[in-house]
Amino acid sequence: MTIHPKRAKRFAKRVLREVRKSSYRKVIPMMFPMKNNGDYVVKPGTLNRIVKSCGEYLPKESEKLIALGLKKPRKPRKTLMQMNQHELADHITKQVARINNTIQSRGLKGRIGWIKE
Repeated sequence: MTIHPKRAKRFAKRVLREVRKSSYRKVIPMMFPMKNNGDYVVKPGTLNRIVKSCGEYLPKESEKLIALGLKKPRKPRKTLMQMNQHELADHITKQVARINNTIQSRGLKGRIGWIKE
């Protein structure tokens, strides 16, 4: 997933407003979460680099991007074994509809023997 440049610029401007009131070291505890070991996910130097480049530089680690609010964390999905009967039926119905839609859009009707009309 790519991060839109406008979103990064807005983030950099917001942090710059906060930094002008205080310093990078004081802003980090207010805005960003801590790791389990007591260290912050985003270091002051990283934040400084993002702000100085007006959002052009962004860290590659997804953990830092999530902490910065530029990327959403992945939502865990249920496996087939965790689904109840109704959820499983809905899942299979959606899969069949997706297959049928693909067949119709590509003009493959009648060429695939295992699909009944």
